[in-house]
Amino acid sequence: MQNKTVFVGISGGVDSAVSALLLKQQYREVIGIFMECWDNTLNNDQLGHRAFNEHKSGCSSKEDFREAQAIAQLLGIKLIKQNLVEPYWKQVFLPTIDAFKNGLTPNPDMLCNRLIKFGLMRDYCKQLDPNSDFATGHYAALSWDNNQPLLAIPKDKHKDQTYFLAHVKPAQLQDVVFPLAHLLKTEVRQIALAHHFSVATKKDSTGICFIGERHFSDFLKNYLPVKPGVIYDWKTQRQLGSHEGVWFYTTGQRSGLNLGGQAARNFVVEKDLKTNTLYVSSDPEDLQRRGITLSHFNWLYQPNPLTQTVLVRIRHAQPLVQGHITVQPNNVVQVQLDQPIDRVTNGQYGVLYTQNGICLGSGIITASQI
Repeated sequence: MQNKTVFVGISGGVDSAVSALLLKQQYREVIGIFMECWDNTLNNDQLGHRAFNEHKSGCSSKEDFREAQAIAQLLGIKLIKQNLVEPYWKQVFLPTIDAFKNGLTPNPDMLCNRLIKFGLMRDYCKQLDPNSDFATGHYAALSWDNNQPLLAIPKDKHKDQTYFLAHVKPAQLQDVVFPLAHLLKTEVRQIALAHHFSVATKKDSTGICFIGERHFSDFLKNYLPVKPGVIYDWKTQRQLGSHEGVWFYTTGQRSGLNLGGQAARNFVVEKDLKTNTLYVSSDPEDLQRRGITLSHFNWLYQPNPLTQTVLVRIRHAQPLVQGHITVQPNNVVQVQLDQPIDRVTNGQYGVLYTQNGICLGSGIITASQI
């Protein structure tokens, strides 16, 4: 039993509930933190809602808070509700919209973890108790090297969330605890059922960080204008149809193209922001890339000597692919993959790992090569 306080993020889901339960067995005091980061009315969130089913998806803020309160009451712990709507809007959401305007496909979860969860929220907890630890229900693990915490792949490889954590600053992992590091999701649900948590069978949230499930292109229309343009075949340059604005589409996207009557199903392979033109193809090879340029690279771990052979992931839950890196000036890392991968998307993040599952860090994908 640690004679100190631990703050734990409680979202109203099963993972954070079990995390809080496990921490109660390990710490003198556990305090729950519920982060409110989105307000539909203030943020003009009108389009894109999944009508009549939002409360069942684990993405309604009011319902999540009620669940968090029930969890805290059952465990006998204090729950603090922290309103972070304004900083989330300014630091995470507006930069995300700006990235879409520039033809990129950003990942708000990465910014949210760095700036909100492990930024403002962790700082707030440290102000309340400088000696406290900070815990979340992420499926992630920590290893240690000379008192430096190293982000590592957890026991449950299928639920591994280290991709989303790979852009936090190294110092933000100090005094952090991941209670689910050595548990499978099935084991977490079993523990929740055994302790009669109402959220034991609650569906996992898969929507936008702190916003929830949305019809994404409709949701973006709350903040980006419709700007009709032309769709061309990537190889033949033949006009195939029209679209509502390149920022509503991403590399590899098949749905929403409205290209009926084609012999094969097409997907997006290129966007031209200047001409507002969308290029599509039905050939999967047109999506494949062997080289990736990562900019603004955030090093979580730099072993000495730095390994040149790494494992690479360009989206959550994607199988790791081996590659080789070249470190360039200005925090740029060039990755050459041993085998091609598809849907390499500018604005998303490339995350690098050692062969034994230690996360080296992440960078924003700014270019890719065939």
